[in-house]
Amino acid sequence: MFLLTLKLLFWTGLLAVVWSYAGYPLHLWLLARGRRRPEAAPVGLPSVTVIVAAYNEERHLAAKLDNLLALAYPKEQLQLIVASDCSTDGTHAIAQRYAEAGVELAALPERGGKTAAQNLAVTRATGDIVVFTDATTEFAPETLHDLLAPFGRPEVGCVGAELEYVSTKGSVVGRGAGAYWRYEKAVKALEARVHSLVGVSGCLYAVRRALYRPMDPVLISDFMIAGDVYEQGCITVGARGAVSRETTNEDAEREFDMRVRVAVRSINALVTRSRLLNPFRFGFFAYQLWSHKVLRYAAPQLLLLSLGAAVLIVQQEGLRSVYGASLVGGVALLAAAAVGWMASRAGRRLPLVHVPFYFAHVNVAALWAAVLYLRGERKVTWTTVRV
Repeated sequence: MFLLTLKLLFWTGLLAVVWSYAGYPLHLWLLARGRRRPEAAPVGLPSVTVIVAAYNEERHLAAKLDNLLALAYPKEQLQLIVASDCSTDGTHAIAQRYAEAGVELAALPERGGKTAAQNLAVTRATGDIVVFTDATTEFAPETLHDLLAPFGRPEVGCVGAELEYVSTKGSVVGRGAGAYWRYEKAVKALEARVHSLVGVSGCLYAVRRALYRPMDPVLISDFMIAGDVYEQGCITVGARGAVSRETTNEDAEREFDMRVRVAVRSINALVTRSRLLNPFRFGFFAYQLWSHKVLRYAAPQLLLLSLGAAVLIVQQEGLRSVYGASLVGGVALLAAAAVGWMASRAGRRLPLVHVPFYFAHVNVAALWAAVLYLRGERKVTWTTVRV
């Protein structure tokens, strides 16, 4: 009986992780086959408020504002707001320097986090569509038009841009992050074709102002927005052609800190909005959350459960079984990840190891995030690390 229980635990943990990373995307692909993307009616030129989230962005803010002011969009239809999380460098002075060009500054009196700064900025927004973006995200001339186009469909409440991470140094960390996000982009494209996105990239997304609800500052806005929009009867889709590009962290410690911060806030969001996980109320959207988010953040615990069960099973049955092969495979994966970690520390470029390294990196970060969440940490504020 004990051995049977161990085998049940092994398969439960392993298959749950395989489902989240492979089974769920495959299911989406099967559902998407033969489906045509709905055609949107012309959206015209709606009034738009662009909100730039900033904390100590004096290095990038002027270039960002120049970029936005150069967009081929009617100036009378475009409002620009810098949402500062109580910046302490020259961010406010730069924003005020652009006041004559129509740029407004909405600054928190004390640090409250990105979501709090966005909440404040939205209270001053006049546009029918609110676009959220970061100070380091560059717009191409057609980006805004591409981002707005899906709003021609009345059921669309939020639109996310594609996120591309570019590694400038080609490090193990940078290449791993790039590969992970290419995978994520493919999954999100399938979600949008089948039903609705469950989250967007915080670098660039848009929402109907009438659907934006002020969020608790401890929550991660780019994750929460899709659920808030869905509760109000609308869906979140991806925009064709609208691409936000960010440079990857090339340093393992900085990337780990970022992954932990995102994971803590995402876990908190899932707990806070746990009602969205009820399939009897929210149907396919709840299924997406379970498959894409809950199981993904539970993956490290599930993998440890399978690994521990495999060790105990092998002690009784030996290595010549599927459990022994799985144990050997798991050890090999960890060894490859360790080689990738050592390569990143030494600044070496090795082929292939960036994939197992980043997979382990993401899951260790999620495990540590769960520990921090249980200890009461919420990671509300952020610090600019890219230069």
